[in-house]
Amino acid sequence: MEYYEKNYDILVGQNTNFSEETYLGNCKDKRCRFCKETEPKATFRDKPHVFPIETGNKNLLSYYECDACNKFFGRYLEGEYQNLFSFVHNLYMVGGRKGKIPLVQSNDNCNRITVIDKNNNEKVHLISDITGKEHVDIKENTVTLSYPDITIIPIAIYKCLTKMALAIMPEEELSNFQNTLSWIREKKHKPIMQKKHMCRYIEFKNMPYVKCPMGFLFKRKSNSKDGPYMIFLYVYAKMAMMIEVPCDNVKYSYDIRKIYPLILGMPIEDIIIDLSCTDKCLIEGGKRDLSFGYLVDLTEETRNPNSENEYAQLIRKNVPALK
Repeated sequence: MEYYEKNYDILVGQNTNFSEETYLGNCKDKRCRFCKETEPKATFRDKPHVFPIETGNKNLLSYYECDACNKFFGRYLEGEYQNLFSFVHNLYMVGGRKGKIPLVQSNDNCNRITVIDKNNNEKVHLISDITGKEHVDIKENTVTLSYPDITIIPIAIYKCLTKMALAIMPEEELSNFQNTLSWIREKKHKPIMQKKHMCRYIEFKNMPYVKCPMGFLFKRKSNSKDGPYMIFLYVYAKMAMMIEVPCDNVKYSYDIRKIYPLILGMPIEDIIIDLSCTDKCLIEGGKRDLSFGYLVDLTEETRNPNSENEYAQLIRKNVPALK
């Protein structure tokens, strides 16, 4: 707290807790802040989400993102972000479009983790392990799960986080980020800073579950030189991501490891992810221990159903507690 009070002001604190669609920007003056185009050359028929819908943002939209940029970000940036965090989104039951939660399968397709709705929209994890002990190890209420290899373009994920920051940035600050606005729209990826593009990723143990994502921009005070000019913090579920927002007059990235997110909670994961690579990279899978309130061993008939709907029906039939 002392570090932030001394060096930073909270420029923006944007929540997404809206019961209906809410737009940033002016509906009568639609101008894309990313490509600078206006009507009629640009169209604004889609409903661009300020933060990706895959992270739980259902209703915060903007009038200043054109259809072409929206499609580009969805295809080249947000898809990479979802690939990286699909396992975590499954564990924390983060629903994307139409509330669908990602299915996770092991490399050999013998283990999968999916989510179904109980009555009243309460969700439960369903863990299917065809081979038995190789993928799922149950001890009391703890399960050791295998998660798969993934292929991602790391810098596209950094661009995705940067795009979120630019989407909530006040208009008067955008003049300091013109090169950054162009950079996130480049299909051929390249670095924008001469040092590594680092993301601080933290999962919290005792932080209340954040159902509606929140984004924060921290601007360095004019009398301080300690830290990046602008920091973006994105919080949802039980996790947070923090990056330096690349600024036009800054070539060298700041060591984000020196700054701890302004959140109260006990971290169970606190890692630095290097998102500098501009090519496809293979991220090897691994194992993770998870604790549940209760575990129920299913009968054999529920282990390999033909469809998700059949899976849910068999679960409710065989596990009375889930009816």
